[in-house]
Amino acid sequence: MIYPKAGKLKIYPDSDRYDQLIAIWTDYFNHKFPSDSFLDPDVVKALIGSESDFKLDPVNPLAFGIAQITKETFKALQDPKVEV
Repeated sequence: MIYPKAGKLKIYPDSDRYDQLIAIWTDYFNHKFPSDSFLDPDVVKALIGSESDFKLDPVNPLAFGIAQITKETFKALQDPKVEV
């Protein structure tokens, strides 16, 4: 399992708080959806920072969670045959 690098996103005070979860989920998706390129936990961490500032309750009525997933994307992620 590959963890994102700690201490890199200093503008977000809570940026290292979710490193274990990011590592677990990127590992899961890399095994669930094999590809020639892998999902990089550092990229996922940067995306989360840009989407929610690592806040659990960002103000966005169309998406939820620190990754700001929409309901449609959440449904698609539950079915490996669906392309997002």
